[in-house]
Amino acid sequence: MIAILVAIFGALVLGLARSVYDRYQQRRERQFILQLLTHELRTPIASLGLTVEMLRNQFDSLDEGTQDVLWRLLADHQRLNQLTETSKGYLSTDKSEQFKTQTASLSEWLDNVCDCVEINYTLEEDKTLTLPFYWLSICLKNLIQNAHQHGGDTVWIRVCVGKRIRVCVYDDGVFPSWWQRVWRRCKAPKSEHNMGIGL
Repeated sequence: MIAILVAIFGALVLGLARSVYDRYQQRRERQFILQLLTHELRTPIASLGLTVEMLRNQFDSLDEGTQDVLWRLLADHQRLNQLTETSKGYLSTDKSEQFKTQTASLSEWLDNVCDCVEINYTLEEDKTLTLPFYWLSICLKNLIQNAHQHGGDTVWIRVCVGKRIRVCVYDDGVFPSWWQRVWRRCKAPKSEHNMGIGL
């Protein structure tokens, strides 16, 4: 009887160890693929930067519509370049490199995010903090985009500062009933504009 219990216990321990090892291997493989992807993106981003720089030298000779397109291209290049550089730190095994922090006031950060999307915010108390503002900006912009896409026309932000910082994104949309949600899922085709993973 004891031998059977020992055998069962041993099988459970081996199964658990195998599961932990498989997860570790999967995590390493994912990290390797992400590192490879980040590395491979650097070459086309650098090439895009050279193209943008060449066009910028001819900026004054371009018509107004082309100048607007060039500004968008420049902004997209800067964002891709910053995302690639920041991702290198995130994929690093060094924990201090994964989420690099910046020191700024909350009002400066919110001004930077909200001016881009033209929405208002209220801030109870302004503080200068050291936080991973780059990643926080990506999360906040994602929430704002979701609010615009699925909520009402008006979107605003409220930030509360205490022991923790609470950033709330509001919109004037009406939450659908259970029947409306079911009907919408059955009726609407799968969206091709997002991955459906939410935030």
